[in-house]
Amino acid sequence: MRTDINTAVESCFADYAREHGAGYPLLWQMARETVAGLALAAAMADEEESRASGFVPEAFEVEAEGSLESVVGAELKSLRVHGRLDRVDRRDKPPGWRIVDYKYRHGGRKKDEDKNLVLSAARGTRLQPPLYALMHPQSGRSDRASNRAMAPETVDFVFLSPRQAVTVERASFDPAAWKGATGQTIAQTVRTLVDGIRQGRYFVLPEDKYCSHCEFAAACRRFHGPTWWRAYTATAARALKRIRKVKIEKGDA
Repeated sequence: MRTDINTAVESCFADYAREHGAGYPLLWQMARETVAGLALAAAMADEEESRASGFVPEAFEVEAEGSLESVVGAELKSLRVHGRLDRVDRRDKPPGWRIVDYKYRHGGRKKDEDKNLVLSAARGTRLQPPLYALMHPQSGRSDRASNRAMAPETVDFVFLSPRQAVTVERASFDPAAWKGATGQTIAQTVRTLVDGIRQGRYFVLPEDKYCSHCEFAAACRRFHGPTWWRAYTATAARALKRIRKVKIEKGDA
């Protein structure tokens, strides 16, 4: 496995160098070693997880689509959701499939929204998992009629963090979260966000954990009088702030 991964990494880096150049030799070598080590760690983690779950990769970069109507309501009947899934896994016995999405973290600790994907969905900070859970691939074995009626068993995020002690971590979103009280909370979050987009509401919502490292902080108008007023006193802005504080019952998350 190590030899195959090193060969693939060398090939990718060579292709990139021919097109864009390699830059400083030391940095180039460090980047190559980091990518090779991360790819090996991810492959080994996948192999171990596959033995435990029975899932095996079926396809990569798969186009998928779905609808919000069944979980959010008829008012969003015309709104389709589209995406490109990083990976689709399948399992023959018992039949099932799942979605895997890779997340690369260059540095820093695992964020709060990464630890509980159901709570993150309800708060609107990570909407990929709940939306992916409503999609079906448009190609591959998972697109068969018998599987299209079957929701993915899970939507898994695989976090790749080369600078952390734990290089590969997983977090899962259970599509069953769309049911019951938790599902109603997620649906209301989606309605609020979609309604705001349709009405052209794009509020600045200053928060220390975002503003302290935002790339656009220097150009942000958060200190502009009218902008500040809208961010802190407008009714619609307060509704968005309340979403960030939504709580999910322990048994539902």
